[in-house]
Amino acid sequence: MNKPKIVIVGGGLTGCNLAQQLDNVADVVVLEKKKTYYNNVGSLRAVVYPEFVNNLFVPYKNALKHGKFVQAEVEEVRENEIKIRGLDTPMKFDYCIIAVGSVYNFPGRVPWWIGNLACKKMFNDCNAKLAKADRITIIGGGAVAIELCGEILDEFPYKNVTIIHSGKYLMSKQGLGEKIGRHVQTKLQAMGCHIILDETIVLEDDDELVKSQANLNVSLTIPSTNEGNEEMEGEKKASEIVKKFTSKFLHEGERELKSKSGKTYKTDLTFFCTGSSFPCEVYEKNFMLSKNYRCRTDNYLRALNSRGQCVPNVFVAGDCAGTPSNDGEGDCATLTFGLAHVEVIVKNIKKCIKVGSNTGFQLPKEYVAPPPIICVSTGRYGGVAGQGTKNGDGKLLFNFCGMNNYISKTLKSTHLYTDGTHKLFKAGKPKPLEVPRPKKTHIKSAKVQPSKQYEV
Repeated sequence: MNKPKIVIVGGGLTGCNLAQQLDNVADVVVLEKKKTYYNNVGSLRAVVYPEFVNNLFVPYKNALKHGKFVQAEVEEVRENEIKIRGLDTPMKFDYCIIAVGSVYNFPGRVPWWIGNLACKKMFNDCNAKLAKADRITIIGGGAVAIELCGEILDEFPYKNVTIIHSGKYLMSKQGLGEKIGRHVQTKLQAMGCHIILDETIVLEDDDELVKSQANLNVSLTIPSTNEGNEEMEGEKKASEIVKKFTSKFLHEGERELKSKSGKTYKTDLTFFCTGSSFPCEVYEKNFMLSKNYRCRTDNYLRALNSRGQCVPNVFVAGDCAGTPSNDGEGDCATLTFGLAHVEVIVKNIKKCIKVGSNTGFQLPKEYVAPPPIICVSTGRYGGVAGQGTKNGDGKLLFNFCGMNNYISKTLKSTHLYTDGTHKLFKAGKPKPLEVPRPKKTHIKSAKVQPSKQYEV
């Protein structure tokens, strides 16, 4: 008997986990725009150590035993077929899983079409700008902003780094509670970071362009010659791409940032860590969108069509899933929720395959959102592990005898999941980053107190 065909749109961590767990029961095809997997979590370390980029590209070729990864750009997911750019005939499927992830500003992520050479140049260019700047401003107070700050101060402890966040505490929009945000704030301030809360920067026209993820998708992700990754291999072309792209996402040179409260802040280099958005162009025509442009699902993670009806053979997983949690807005975009989605979808699809139908019976696994858990690094040697609670306060995990910092360091900060991603994709071991650890006295001497030096 022929195995059913499952097409997974997206080859990130969620997509790969789904593919590997369904590989033995179905004909699995993963459609992914990139040639190789790119570990976005490690991008921020590459800002201060550009050679770390070598560990971020992981080949797909050994990830599946039976199924396959196909490099293709999906234009539209329909209820029974997928339209692929450059192909006249749509791809049919028995089951489809939409796992296209999310989009973020550089350096949190890089454009999908970029090759290894241009990526290295991009981070070398960023590192050179960082080395020259004395006053560095990070707009945003989520996990990416925190980890970028930690990486910079870990290597450049004498830099004046400022985080400007519109919330009342760090990570205020990630559902983890004030206790965790305040704890992270204390750690960053001990490293020398100046943190300004409840302050919103008024973005100029160019800054709005940077913040606009829609513009990022349209004008900055597709090379002008439409040759994809191969275009990046030339030295000259790589330099052109880096110059065009980084100029949009890194504001270099002395400038004044104006806030809604009327204050101004001087800076030499500005990073925009203003949150993620979702590449809804692949599903927006045929499926229901949440207010934040995720693909809405039912309680079993099946997609809802544009009329709000369940599509029994299309599932949604990962960051782009608009689960019933939070009034249909979905979960916090973390690996914890992505893996929870994988567990539900795999069990439900396997049941459908066993029965030989996707209708007429109760699916075995209903999705219940787990408590939000996050591990945020503050450089190579520490971080904070926390969990959201029902009362909204949040709690620190293993918060005794320095265990919280140790757990964060062991699980994430030391390697930023490079070991885990290489193992998942069966790509051997990454090369360790050989950088000497700064002396503790050196870090302590860099501590600065909040002052008016950032205000005009």
